[in-house]
Amino acid sequence: MYEPGTFKPLALIKGEANTPDSDASNTTAPEIYYYQLDHLGTPQEITDALGHTVWSVQYRAYGNVLKQEVEEIHSPLRFQGQYYDVETGLHYNRHRYYNPNTAAFLTLDPIGLAGGLNNYQYVPNPTGWIDPLGLANKKGDELCCGGDVPDSAGQKISEAGYLQRIERLESIYGSPNVHSLEKHGAETTGMKQYRRVQQEHYPNPTTGAPGNKTKTASKFLTNKDHYEAIRSAILQRKANPEINDFDIVMDRNIGVNIKNLGSHKNRGPYSADYTNTAWVRFDPNTGKMFTAFPIPEKK
Repeated sequence: MYEPGTFKPLALIKGEANTPDSDASNTTAPEIYYYQLDHLGTPQEITDALGHTVWSVQYRAYGNVLKQEVEEIHSPLRFQGQYYDVETGLHYNRHRYYNPNTAAFLTLDPIGLAGGLNNYQYVPNPTGWIDPLGLANKKGDELCCGGDVPDSAGQKISEAGYLQRIERLESIYGSPNVHSLEKHGAETTGMKQYRRVQQEHYPNPTTGAPGNKTKTASKFLTNKDHYEAIRSAILQRKANPEINDFDIVMDRNIGVNIKNLGSHKNRGPYSADYTNTAWVRFDPNTGKMFTAFPIPEKK
């Protein structure tokens, strides 16, 4: 399954299709895996429904695999539009075969001399350009990076990947009104959380809409911290479905708590403290998660 109009993979669905002769009672639900991509749409990791990494690689600049870190499942997808051929080591690139070891196509550009001086060239810069059809190179997702890769791209991509995982867990295991990411996500900033307890209308840190009265506000420090906290709670609840509230204690600080030490009428002074603990809550009627946020460490 791909993003519409692109060769960016979204999901891998593994299962047996039903046929008129198949026994419906023996049919198992398909396994669904999700691709985690870089800024060019190249698969970096594949995760299962719980966010567990089942496939992960490191690439060299022109697309050949430097290191296979995890391979619980097989994936032949490489650069956008490319399919890895195990027997030859080449990448099928729609109209031509591409050799990642030489960073070149095996055959001439079908357009001939109009293709330029080098008719075997893949792209001028593999960190910012793609050629999904093997016919014409173009800049990557300009909405993301403008074809360039900043020095800190690795960290940004990693955090973006964790953000996608949080969103996926909320969509699968969260209630319709789940507000963990919206109110307590790493991208809400400490200042926005401070305004929640300092301003009269207790604004939602993401939407700015008036919120419920609160004397405390908190946020996760990183998307990774947020993801690991809710994933841990989901796994614990699967093992203990009768429990709806979970304190998740980590081996590091994962959030910051901002507190109004005064009253709602006479606010202030304020305190801010780091914490290694998060509270994840599930609706006892539906079993769905409806919030998760850092809380003060319990003495």
